[in-house]
Amino acid sequence: MQSRSGSRYCLDDSTRNEVEKAEHRICDPSKVIVEGHAAIVTVGDYTTEVIEKLGARIKLQIVDLKTKRMEKYEHRPGAVQVVNPAGCISDDLIAAVRKALSGDADVRIEVEGEEDLAVIPVIMAAEDDTVVFYGVPDTGMACITVNMESRIRVRDIFQRMVRHGQD
Repeated sequence: MQSRSGSRYCLDDSTRNEVEKAEHRICDPSKVIVEGHAAIVTVGDYTTEVIEKLGARIKLQIVDLKTKRMEKYEHRPGAVQVVNPAGCISDDLIAAVRKALSGDADVRIEVEGEEDLAVIPVIMAAEDDTVVFYGVPDTGMACITVNMESRIRVRDIFQRMVRHGQD
């Protein structure tokens, strides 16, 4: 089922520049996975594909069925579907992430639009020691281990995003 509340938080120009220039910890997923973490979350289709091939249990997958804006991947039955515009984080995405991370089942969220900023609500909602993998175009795969410091960083960015839509 796809929900469409229409409410979203979007990057303004200065926050967009900050996000684009952020340093990413490029990592070797095969080494990070064997370290043992509370959970694994993947953001991006190719990233999800790589982690799946390594045989890791992925608590939450967030994909948009595209890589570099090109249609490539197919819908999977049972996936939660949400709308999330480019450069924004929709209330629907936030709710789906919270619900997925609070439950016991592994969940796949398929986004109509873009999933690029989904790392933000994931870090805000995930438990400590969750590792979040995401792709950095033309660079590699990055990872963040969720802790208080990472939450403070993303909350700061989120609080400066501009709210649009229903109140």
